[in-house]
This record gives sequence, C-alpha cells and structure tokens, in this order.
Amino acid sequence: MRVAAVHGLDDSHPAMAAALRQLATLRETCGVALLTRACVVGTKHALRSAVAQARELVLEMGSTTPWLINTFQDARYAITDRVVNGMPVWAAENGGHFMYRANDGKMWIAIEANCAAGKARGTIHSTATSPEVLVPTQLPNNTWRSIKDATLGP
Repeated sequence: MRVAAVHGLDDSHPAMAAALRQLATLRETCGVALLTRACVVGTKHALRSAVAQARELVLEMGSTTPWLINTFQDARYAITDRVVNGMPVWAAENGGHFMYRANDGKMWIAIEANCAAGKARGTIHSTATSPEVLVPTQLPNNTWRSIKDATLGP
C-alpha cells in the first residue's frame, strides 16, 4: 500500500480499488478452502488451525440501499475459533452479536446466549440451508430476513 500511495494511488483510485477487491476475493477463496479441508478432516484441531490461518476472513454486512438499523447495517463480522453446530462462529466487531449455524441448519445473527446454545432464534437469519456452506458469503443475498426491531421503518 505504501508504494501505491507514493505513486498517487489511494483506495479511491479505480485501479487500487480493483486490486483491493481482487485481494479480498483471493483471501476469501483461500479461507473457504482451508475451512472446507478442515471440515473434511473433522477434528477440532483441524478447524482451529484453519481458522487461525484464515484469520483475515471478515464479512461486511451492508447494502447500497440501507434496510437495517445502524447496529446491523454496516456491521463487520470476523471469524472466530469457536464452533457451533460444526461451523465457525463469526463475531460482530461491537461484540454484541454473533453469526452462527443454528440447530435448524440456517445462519442466524443473535446474542451470545442464543449462539452458545445453537438456537434458531435471533435478529437476522438466512432462509437457505446447506451443510456445505461454511462462509456466510456463500449464501444467496436474497435469503436474509430480519425481525422488525432490526429493520428500518417505512
């Protein structure tokens, strides 16, 4: 990044923005591959090792058309070494919410107590179910639903 800044390329320059998107895609691809392999191995050690190597995985929840309250709209979720129902848990930067696979096979965003219990109960969830999904970005965008308290009013 320092070399790019010297040459007048900051994050807003189209070439730099494109390079950063490619880097993010590459990091995600590598992270998903590591997690997939760890799930095939099936041991806690393999999953923790994969999470440690894929520590750069961060999911940014947002939209060009805001539909969630500020707490959730531009939230960032980082992968953790915790596992619930065979899948890594993602923690919000603010520490108040966690994204996890619940006992119904769907991805949920909820408070710590629901996450720890693996409950299909929370603020936001995806209607899609797939045992192969390891990273929330693998879920179709149009499958996410939120409760009234998390959604902006009309």
